[in-house]
Amino acid sequence: MKTKWIWIGSLTAILSTSMIAQMAMAQTHPARAPHPYKQFMEKKLVYQDKILQGIVLEDYQQIETNSVKLWVMSKDNMFAKLQNKEFQAKVDAFQKATTSLYDAAQSKDTTNVLKAYEKLTRTCVDCHSNFRHQQFMRDILDASQGQKRNNDTPFSHR
Repeated sequence: MKTKWIWIGSLTAILSTSMIAQMAMAQTHPARAPHPYKQFMEKKLVYQDKILQGIVLEDYQQIETNSVKLWVMSKDNMFAKLQNKEFQAKVDAFQKATTSLYDAAQSKDTTNVLKAYEKLTRTCVDCHSNFRHQQFMRDILDASQGQKRNNDTPFSHR
C-alpha cells in the first residue's frame, strides 16, 4: 500500500514538473503559425504514409486512392507558379512515378508496387536534396548580408 502511494507521488511530481516546463517554454517560445509550404508538404507525407500502410496491408485500393491524391497535389501546387524549368522536370518525374504506382496497384502485384513506391520516394528525395540545398544556401547568403528573403518563392532563382 505504501509503495502504491510512493509511485503515485512520484508520478504526480514528474507530471507537474513536465507541465511547468511546458508552460515556461510556451512563454519563452510562443507558437508560430505553420508555414504554408510546410503544411503542403506535410499533407503529401500523410498520403505517402497511407500508401506505405496500403503496401504493408496489401490494400491496393488505398494505394490507388493516395497515389491519385499525390498526383493531384503535384498538378495544383503552389510551387508550379514559380515557373522554374528544373523544378518542373522534378514535378514531371514525380507525376510519372505516381502514375506508375497507381498502375502497379491496379495490377495487385506487390513486387511491382514496391518498385514503383521506391521510385516515387526517390523522386521526393531527389527534389528535396536539390532544392532544399539551394534554399539553404540562399538563406545563409541573405543572413550574412543582413537581408531577409521573401518566403513566398523559396525555390525561385534570382
